Amino acid sequence: MSKPYIFQHKQQKLELKFRVSHTGFECPFAAPVVMVHTCKEESDFTRSPYWVQCPKLLREIHQIESAGWIGILQDWIDGPAKHLWETFVLKVPRLLKTILDPVYAQALERENRLNIGGVLDPWRIKCLHAHHSFWLIHKEGLVGQFVDGLLDWRAKRNSFSNYWCQNSSALECGFGGSV
Repeated sequence: MSKPYIFQHKQQKLELKFRVSHTGFECPFAAPVVMVHTCKEESDFTRSPYWVQCPKLLREIHQIESAGWIGILQDWIDGPAKHLWETFVLKVPRLLKTILDPVYAQALERENRLNIGGVLDPWRIKCLHAHHSFWLIHKEGLVGQFVDGLLDWRAKRNSFSNYWCQNSSALECGFGGSV
């Protein structure tokens, strides 16, 4: 295993397996949810530019994936939403370039991976976590927005106001309200 990278988030130190340039999105309790990857040397390179750090969100989206939603959403963007998806896919590289370190964005672009999740084929859905993190940062994307709505619907169905942890003293990420 490679050495961990330490990232300072407010008063907390996060130990990560990869370098990040900054926190792309925080939850309502100011805990880091999406980290933005950066690349200082080739050994640091990972193709997915955004990484979800929230354990609750990781679990919730995994449950959605396990319920078959990748296939359902793939059918949707291959069918009725095809034109909307085509328009969106063309915008993704430009949106990523607004956030990512230019050297990292150029490396992804050279490999034809300047797409959601760093995938080669932007017409295929690989990971709902990647689409949702893209939505959280850019507030664009059919699949990410749908996942956000599905998470919200599931939370309300279970009598919660939203899909985040319900109070600062019970944050699943371990920040424990000290953020």
